[in-house]
Amino acid sequence: MAILADADYGALRDAIYRKGAGKEELKALPTLPNKVILRAIFQAIEDNVQASRAPIKAAMDAAAGFALSPMLARKFYAAYVTVKGA
Repeated sequence: MAILADADYGALRDAIYRKGAGKEELKALPTLPNKVILRAIFQAIEDNVQASRAPIKAAMDAAAGFALSPMLARKFYAAYVTVKGA
């Protein structure tokens, strides 16, 4: 699995602490998660996303009836995540 880079962690942390993107829910917790916990959560997401890439690509190819290019498959996936919010 890919190790989450420091720059990625920083961007993800900033994203979750934006108003309306998780900040309110985090502040409602009994204690705020520290950096180790936040990083572990994001690393778990990274691990699962990386592990699911091949099966998702295979499912898209099967649905299309031909092999999509990796770039087109990424764009389909990005569109889905953008609209559905993961």
